[in-house]
Amino acid sequence: MNLVYDFACDMIIFCHRHQVKVYSVKKMSSKGRVMIAAIDFGTVYSGYAFAIIDSSQKGQISINMNQAWNAGGHNLLSIKTPTTLLLDSNKQLVAFGYQAENRYTELEMDGKFDGYYYFHRFKLKLFEKESLSTDSELSDIRGKSVPAKDVFASSIRFLKQHLISSLSRQGVDVADFESNGY
Repeated sequence: MNLVYDFACDMIIFCHRHQVKVYSVKKMSSKGRVMIAAIDFGTVYSGYAFAIIDSSQKGQISINMNQAWNAGGHNLLSIKTPTTLLLDSNKQLVAFGYQAENRYTELEMDGKFDGYYYFHRFKLKLFEKESLSTDSELSDIRGKSVPAKDVFASSIRFLKQHLISSLSRQGVDVADFESNGY
């Protein structure tokens, strides 16, 4: 993958497998840095990558991927986590990824799963729908429905918060970067 950033016109260009994508960067933070994050929302696994671009380092961009997913209880590290979501009875996020799988298993074994919503590989369900709209719903593994936009919004919020928490643990002052409200 080739990445080019032109500070003069605030543009980022990604070139990968003969596809070119151009992204506009609205403005740098007060310290002359901008952070760009990308989510790989996969059918089976999801993850994210990010780059912190500093105006003083022209042409020097390092793309980082999360390395901290703990693959289940086996102390294996992975760059992705399962595309799995667990919501409580109020349809609020309980867990995502390996944490969702582990928590779901615990609830099921203890007979306490009633009231929860468990979505596993839910991206595939979008392809089963003949027509999608803002009112589309997804069914969990027991057939209980939740608006699709809520399932995806919860997942994206989790990945964003995971990135922010990970950067904070590494000593990066995330307050330096302005949020676009996502």
